[in-house]
Amino acid sequence: MFLRSVQLQISPDHLWAFRKLYEESMVPELQSAAGCLYVALARGNEAEEDVLSLALWDGAESAGVHETGSAFPDLVERSKGYMAQSSDYKIRLTPEMQLEYSSEPRQPVYRSYAVELHSDISRLLRGSAPMTALRIVSVHIRPEMTEEFRRIYERDIAPTVLAMSGCRFNLLVADTQNRSEHLSLTLWDSLQNADAYQESGTFNRLTEKLRHTFSMLYQWKLGVEQEPGKQAATSDDLVVRTYHILLARSLRQGL
Repeated sequence: MFLRSVQLQISPDHLWAFRKLYEESMVPELQSAAGCLYVALARGNEAEEDVLSLALWDGAESAGVHETGSAFPDLVERSKGYMAQSSDYKIRLTPEMQLEYSSEPRQPVYRSYAVELHSDISRLLRGSAPMTALRIVSVHIRPEMTEEFRRIYERDIAPTVLAMSGCRFNLLVADTQNRSEHLSLTLWDSLQNADAYQESGTFNRLTEKLRHTFSMLYQWKLGVEQEPGKQAATSDDLVVRTYHILLARSLRQGL
């Protein structure tokens, strides 16, 4: 399987209008596309303008066929009116030799991921009670530790997380452009369930099982932070983000 994500910055004032556009235009387009299994739209809990579109495909080829067609660029173009304005400004010189300043919409960020592990796909596709929370953990793995990381994740991490109250589905993916970056995605009945998992200490205990597989840059950060009063931030930091699901559709319920 294959996961495509599009991260958009949508103005909070236009969020529900954008959701309506997504439901009425984007979902039917994906539903008619061969190979699209599941689609979700979610809003960041920390930053309200952070909106994430996820589409799960049966393979990279199906996703690629859809993206190179005319419908996908058209849908992206129709979304531009809902995007939040950037804090950066475009400067241009008018024919009257006057400077003009204008803010530009923040551009979508497209990412592609190869699915490495997933829980029973029927749990996602059978269209049972709706899930309202998405939790994404991003981590960078040393290349020589990839198999070790995957083995521990499959043996210890995924079963423990799926046994937590309210956890409905788990997915482990690797970025196709940067194979060291892995995402663990979990879908929950509620944000309260996801928060309870974090607060129980289980997440920290599971992270310890994997810590030796993390990138050398992250290992350096851990070493620095063992010194009293020192903090460090790196591009390889483990990052946890939670989202409120605005819309989710199983597009292949018969599978």
